[in-house]
Amino acid sequence: MVRNLILLVSSLGFSFMSSNPIKQLPKDLRDQFVYIPSGVSIIDGDSFEVRQFFGAKYEVTNLEYRRFLFAQNKSASVDAFAIDSAGWLTLPGYTEPIAKVYHRHPAFDNYPVVNISRGAAEEYCKWYQSELSKQFPDLKINVKLPIRAAWLRMSMPYHRSVAYAWGGQKLTNKKGCVLANFKNFGAENIRFDFSKEKYEVVGSPADTDKFLYPVDSYAAGRSGQYNLNGNAAEMTSDGFACGGSWNSTGYDIRNESAFEFSGSSPEVGFRVILLVGGG
Repeated sequence: MVRNLILLVSSLGFSFMSSNPIKQLPKDLRDQFVYIPSGVSIIDGDSFEVRQFFGAKYEVTNLEYRRFLFAQNKSASVDAFAIDSAGWLTLPGYTEPIAKVYHRHPAFDNYPVVNISRGAAEEYCKWYQSELSKQFPDLKINVKLPIRAAWLRMSMPYHRSVAYAWGGQKLTNKKGCVLANFKNFGAENIRFDFSKEKYEVVGSPADTDKFLYPVDSYAAGRSGQYNLNGNAAEMTSDGFACGGSWNSTGYDIRNESAFEFSGSSPEVGFRVILLVGGG
């Protein structure tokens, strides 16, 4: 029997008088966030009720995170928030030049920040909330990492049964174009090992130059958000990384794909959510 676990993202919810809730946000924020309606997320057979909230359209970028680090440098040590660039060296084929330039060079400003801890991402949320409070003093805004159930609401805001955030079960559109940034293996990379009685991946992916892409790459999903599947897996406040990454196979970038996450990784970044009026 499925347990019905109620998990509230916001204790107060919203009082929207408009048919278009995004209009309740200040104009300067409307192009950065989308409205996610209340609904239920199913995780391992359990039901989680999630209140409505606003989710960022994009993953947090290197440029945005550098601004946060610069602000911290004025009053506190940034050691706890630092980017672990050496994380790149844990991946085969990724060398010191990438580690040196990815987080610093302007060419990568619009790429997702990775190689940071969950604690650092949560500190970014606090800083961003403080900045918004200064800009919009009359609006009570809470900035947070999503819990996994809320992240699932972003990837499936209207349909609980779809595999990917664009609302379908396939990784390509009708023209055969790939819809996300992931490790694209073809049929030539799959074989059945009769001695082990299981399928195995062999050789290299079809596109061997896989790497992170800018946060606005590909088309937006059904929610209006970009790169929920693939690119950077996205950490949650309850200890998961969701949606797979540029280094994941197509199966592992599904909406329901998640793994327990601690530490930092060149495959994991984050996106923020807004709670307005409480939470």
